[in-house]
Amino acid sequence: NLKKWQETVEYGKRRLEELERLMDKLYEDNTFGRLSDDVYERRVSKYEKRTKKNLQLLYPKLKPF
Repeated sequence: NLKKWQETVEYGKRRLEELERLMDKLYEDNTFGRLSDDVYERRVSKYEKRTKKNLQLLYPKLKPF
């Protein structure tokens, strides 16, 4: 049980880092005109939802955002 929890925490941390990198890339692409504002907004919204989901997995006692 503890090992499974540790694996879940490690996965969640890696996933949060990955999502952060993706958000940075989206911002950069939008800033330099390589990505439309509409596409940027939709993708950011999607990544924010995934981030919240991962945070809830890592910290289940936190209240929803």
